[in-house]
Amino acid sequence: MNGQDLMNNQKSLRKAIYEELKEEILYGQRPPGMRLMELELSKEKGASRTPIREAIKMLADDGLVKIIPNRGAYVTKISIQELMEILEVREEIDGMSAYYAAERVTDSLLVELREAMEKCKEAFDRGDRHDIVFWDTDFHDVIVRGTQNQVLINLVSQLREELLRFRHIYYGDFRKNHDIVSDHEALYKEIANGDAQNARKLAKEHMRDIMRGIVLEYNLETRDNKI
Repeated sequence: MNGQDLMNNQKSLRKAIYEELKEEILYGQRPPGMRLMELELSKEKGASRTPIREAIKMLADDGLVKIIPNRGAYVTKISIQELMEILEVREEIDGMSAYYAAERVTDSLLVELREAMEKCKEAFDRGDRHDIVFWDTDFHDVIVRGTQNQVLINLVSQLREELLRFRHIYYGDFRKNHDIVSDHEALYKEIANGDAQNARKLAKEHMRDIMRGIVLEYNLETRDNKI
């Protein structure tokens, strides 16, 4: 193997480890505050410490890991306040996305949306937390793609990863949130009917219901009386 091939293999390994660790953090398998030990990860991933160290630096660049000199690398901590601020933004974005998805609805969009909706319901019935998060996220991502608005798609992409982490850490027992399934069904119906105004209204109400649930679960005080 020549030097270029070796370099390419190292880059591929580093990227693979980075992607694997990133998914583990986003899906709550490596919770906030957990220390990432190079030696342990090296044994776990079957790789030398160099690509592990490089992957951790990439995660730090993403804001998912904090490297503290002389202490090590830790999965970054997140707060309820951050979550609420993201959800406030998502309320408006999701409403806008549902509006334009309904205005520009296509058969292919409805096929994707129904699949995500049905898969999410099946996950609820099984009590499969990982799949609930995956398909709930996919349901909303399909709506965003249905807007055909690249600026909007990019905005949601910037918020997606942090919101994904929050879902696993703060959303509690998903089986209590049975309204999510009926909300999906109602929103699907309005988008399928091309009713942009009602689709926007339902999408915003869905996000506000999530915020109310978090406020109640964590006994939070809100900055206004809207929630």
